[in-house]
Amino acid sequence: MIKKIILWIKLVFKMEMELKEKKEFLKQEFLEVYKDKYKLINDFDLGEGCYAFVFLCKDIQRDIDVAVKLFFDGVPEEGTKRGLKITSTFIHNQIAPTYTVEPFYSKNLKINCIAVVQKFVPGRSMKQINKHFDLIENEPHFQKVLNDFALTYVNSLLEVICFCHSQGFGHGDLHSGNIIAFIEEDPIKFPIRAILIDFDNSSFKSETIDLSEKAKMENDIGLFKYFFSHSFHQWKYYDPIIEMFRDYNNISEYKLSYSIVSKFIDLILNNKTSANDFVQLLTTLPHPMMGFHIPHTIKCLQSIAQIDNLTTNLQTAIDLYIQKIKNENNWNSTLTIEYLDHDVTEVYRKMFN
Repeated sequence: MIKKIILWIKLVFKMEMELKEKKEFLKQEFLEVYKDKYKLINDFDLGEGCYAFVFLCKDIQRDIDVAVKLFFDGVPEEGTKRGLKITSTFIHNQIAPTYTVEPFYSKNLKINCIAVVQKFVPGRSMKQINKHFDLIENEPHFQKVLNDFALTYVNSLLEVICFCHSQGFGHGDLHSGNIIAFIEEDPIKFPIRAILIDFDNSSFKSETIDLSEKAKMENDIGLFKYFFSHSFHQWKYYDPIIEMFRDYNNISEYKLSYSIVSKFIDLILNNKTSANDFVQLLTTLPHPMMGFHIPHTIKCLQSIAQIDNLTTNLQTAIDLYIQKIKNENNWNSTLTIEYLDHDVTEVYRKMFN
């Protein structure tokens, strides 16, 4: 038994050394071919997956930092064209764009290879952030950190997923390793922004290669709930919010409902908890007759209010809100238009084929 374990350890070590050697060969071959275009910034890889690794370079001509992805087999797995098309076509500040694809020949692999050159996002994946969460879970400021991420980052993530779905495509592999957390120096909307990467990874797995975009969008919903559960299960307000996500059916509903809930929590954290404060928030909901099912959101607010002993003030606000919405001039149509925007997008997509 001991001999088998030793042999297994030697085999694993040999495979790791061979992979390390292959990576170094590929990197040097790429840099030699494009020595006038890209300069290696450091020897540390930005990341590594099952199929590829990424390192940091300087684009000499444009004087910007770029992330260069090389594939262990020289070329990417099946499905990469989808990811490259998405990240090259759709312009959004929460989707890491692909700048170009550079071909080169590898003498070591004896095949034509490609390198994918993408925008460098100086953030951390939520997989890495979750490890930090584990390290500070017993610290007194842990809930404050979860508040910051939950009230800014999650809203940001829902916004970019909603954008993708409104354009007719899903991410398909929405796990914590493919979602980057990026802190804004001068935040316009969200101090902690979510950046999506690696749309093509979802197409590598045999069970997802043939999935339609509709199926990928449906997958995103389940994967988002899993991500939220894994990252925020220790958050003070986790239980009522995950229940709300289970009650709704699509990302547009998640986005709208969560924006209201997160604003409600923000009011609580800033000690703005009067019935008047709450009713002003409730009047930003779309009118019930416009198709958005408000009760799930209200139920979530009630559960949160119960946690912070604010049930009476919220109920007073709800009663006032019910009186207000009886008059059509009292409700805000802005969010309703935003909520219905996905349907409008579908109309325009069919109109312009």
